[in-house]
Amino acid sequence: MKKIALLFIFLLLTFATIAFSKEPTDLTEKNVVAAVEQYIQDNQEVIGVPLGDLIFIEVNNTSHPDSPIYWTVHYGQTYHKISVYNKTLTIHLDKDLNIYSTQNNLLKNISANTAPMISKEQIIEILKTKYSSELNGKEISYWAPNETTGGPILYIYANKLAWFTNIAYPVGKGIFIDAQNGEIIWEFQNWVSGKDVIQNPIQSDNLAMVGLIVLIIIVAGAILVLKRKK
Repeated sequence: MKKIALLFIFLLLTFATIAFSKEPTDLTEKNVVAAVEQYIQDNQEVIGVPLGDLIFIEVNNTSHPDSPIYWTVHYGQTYHKISVYNKTLTIHLDKDLNIYSTQNNLLKNISANTAPMISKEQIIEILKTKYSSELNGKEISYWAPNETTGGPILYIYANKLAWFTNIAYPVGKGIFIDAQNGEIIWEFQNWVSGKDVIQNPIQSDNLAMVGLIVLIIIVAGAILVLKRKK
């Protein structure tokens, strides 16, 4: 029984290492990513963005009998470490790691000033003023990704530095506000999780955190079983 419990703990820890890592974990996956990154470096003029401004999201084995595509690698775009809204690069490879096709909607030639003139706290006050009649003295609440940051997050949107806020209460809206002049650039009705509408590879660790907590509870339970068996 003791050996079974120890094996159980080992398997759980191994799973946690794999599940919560944002990097490729398998040697084959690392080879796939290495091939893609070499392609990006060799074709930077075609891609339009240097490798340093791309952030790895995930690699998937997408093999299918009727398709030559065997691997798919996804990247998000950043600019001076700031996520660029909804801009991604997807590269498909065949079984021999040859590039088969690419999907690219990256924002090229970004010239946005990355030093905000308006602070996060000022943006919160702007929102409180805008929705003062709906708030009725209550505080604004947020959906992901803002719920983990306690308010607005900086993005590059439409070649501008903007604060994004995904509001749950008092209105279900996603709002981009110019970080230089405080003007609303774009707002949209949003009744789903911000994770579904904002592609932000740098943030959104809520699910991993929940999984980690569950894992800790399971491991603690297994240790308790071991102690009782002694």
